[in-house]
Amino acid sequence: MPDRLKSACEKHLNIRPCLCYDQVFKSGFLMTTHRHLTLELMYAVEGSFDCVFIKDRTITNTVTVQKGQMLLINTSEYHKFIIAKDVRIQNIEFEFTEAKPDSYPTEALVENVPGFLEMAEDDADWFLVTNCRKWSEIFSPLFDIMTLPDELFNKSLTSNQLIIQLSTGIFWTKLALIVTAHEVSQKTDIYINQAKDYLEENFDENITVADIAAHVGLHPVYLETLFKRGTAISLIDYLNKLRIAKSCLLLRTTQKNIEDIGYETGFNSRQYFTRIFRIITGQSPSDYRKNQKITNYIQDDLYMLDRLPDSVISDNSQIRN
Repeated sequence: MPDRLKSACEKHLNIRPCLCYDQVFKSGFLMTTHRHLTLELMYAVEGSFDCVFIKDRTITNTVTVQKGQMLLINTSEYHKFIIAKDVRIQNIEFEFTEAKPDSYPTEALVENVPGFLEMAEDDADWFLVTNCRKWSEIFSPLFDIMTLPDELFNKSLTSNQLIIQLSTGIFWTKLALIVTAHEVSQKTDIYINQAKDYLEENFDENITVADIAAHVGLHPVYLETLFKRGTAISLIDYLNKLRIAKSCLLLRTTQKNIEDIGYETGFNSRQYFTRIFRIITGQSPSDYRKNQKITNYIQDDLYMLDRLPDSVISDNSQIRN
């Protein structure tokens, strides 16, 4: 098996970028299940996408990567992307190698970068880095130099290789600092998922952030911070989208009047229900109902959950996004 981050550090190998791209994937883009001999990082510049991880022909995790988040996939992990809406992704892949002019020693990262060894020894199959506001600062130098035309790159070969080497060291230094500063959603997913489950079960009640925090067992401000960092949306906005999704289903599949639907999905007045509905959908509840040609629509078009490929035999996933 090709080296993963942990084994590369143990063998004192070097790390070097070997591929990068900046691409828009259109809605419905199909990707077969695959794995890389490289360590892959995917950053969502615009939009979001799902990544399904598979072992022994069984889904083990489904991870949603929102705008401004980055997914790091360790070597040799079978995975597949699901593109529900157009998304722009920046990708960079690293390989482990013996010392080369454009590679950076993992040994130097282990010795000099706080948290890098901890991240490597964790040897997780994937990391979801939820706070990458300065992604362009660490990605652009590598991307710019790696995408130079051959004639320009070769013209200053030595200096360009040195730039790649130094940029690689800076890239992994900053990434390790982000990860070990607890910006990784794996460490907060338990709280986020507990909050989501609570909202799913109680969306029709008069819920406050304090209620959700009490259920999860965190301070309201801290929970709000974790939730927004991990999902790129506030708890209340998430709740409103969930409520509107539920109301859309009722508008499509029942003849209940609009005011009753609003109350049934947690809104305390028709005016407030209509205002939030219009903000999220761009139209009023009555116009939405008139525009629907489908009366038995099973999967919600605003709030799709558990998007999984049909071809996979079984699903043991514990993560719902």
